[in-house]
Amino acid sequence: MADSNPKTVEAPAEAETAASGIRLSKDQRKQLLAEIERQMSRTDTPRRVMQRAEQALADGHHDQARRLLDQLDDSAPATAGLDIVRARVEKVESEEKRKRKLHQAEEMLRRYIQQHKKQLAELALEALLELAPHHPRRQEYELWVSDLDQELALQQHLDRELAAGRAALHAGDADQARRHLGSLKKLDPTSTAVDTLEAELAAAERGRAESADIGRLKETVEELIAKAAFDDAAREIERLAGMDVPKVSIDFLRKGLEQARAHASNRAETDAMAADFERLLDGRDWQAAREIAHRFGERFPDRPDAARMFNLVTEKETAERRQLSLEHGIDTLEKLIDEGKRSEAEVALKLLRQLQLDEERLAAYTQRVAEL
Repeated sequence: MADSNPKTVEAPAEAETAASGIRLSKDQRKQLLAEIERQMSRTDTPRRVMQRAEQALADGHHDQARRLLDQLDDSAPATAGLDIVRARVEKVESEEKRKRKLHQAEEMLRRYIQQHKKQLAELALEALLELAPHHPRRQEYELWVSDLDQELALQQHLDRELAAGRAALHAGDADQARRHLGSLKKLDPTSTAVDTLEAELAAAERGRAESADIGRLKETVEELIAKAAFDDAAREIERLAGMDVPKVSIDFLRKGLEQARAHASNRAETDAMAADFERLLDGRDWQAAREIAHRFGERFPDRPDAARMFNLVTEKETAERRQLSLEHGIDTLEKLIDEGKRSEAEVALKLLRQLQLDEERLAAYTQRVAEL
């Protein structure tokens, strides 16, 4: 008879799911298995179903065993041994439930111990011992909980030392921070606080070393700019830009370099113009000298040099004209004295006096004119 073979019942369902490629959820698989078991149980005798339930229980499949027993409750509630097997299933389920609760209680206890939460750890231990009064690790757990006060005090001490070490680092006192690190190692060398402070101290020392390097590089840049070694200064600034230097500092240095370059370029230009100006003054080329002063004023309108240069040209030219006038007046006076023309000589002498001839020569010429 085809219906008596379990494979002929299961095969269509397996083939259908395999062909469709649908992945069944946990509940769907459970429902499918229950349906297969119902189909199989319709052709099995109650004794055969009981045997299958006992085998499932022996294999640790108590869910399957309970389903088979529920089917017997519906179809053959008077089956011999049904209550006994059901009691065994309930006992297994109860034990598994107890084990899950025991595992959860142990996990909670360990977590609260690690978090140094003594009151919660005591409650978790109490719940654990209610489930398993003779737990093999009872003494160990009780010792852990009793030691929490000491561990909490130790942790508080560690926290204080770590905080003090960090405060010292923040204040820039590395030696004091190392002393706190030493205290931490004495308290608990395996503490995370030791690793934390060591890492922060090392980072601070690296930072100080880099800051010192940055400071030296900045000084080098300033020295190079002062020496007008602008290309070298630019290279050092780019080195600084690759380090942990604020952008505003780099921009400041670059601006200083640009200003120094511009100043040096201007200085070279002004030096050249000043040299030309002096040369033209020495050559008494007053017009060309004035042109230099004019160009200087246009090129550097914010500087007072152009006005000084114009004044100097005027002063030099005036002095030259006065000197020429004085020399011409002396020549004229000498000629008039030689010719014995007293009245004309007195006029010439008066002009020389206005041209501020020196007193000694003026007195000599006055005597000579009076003798005419």
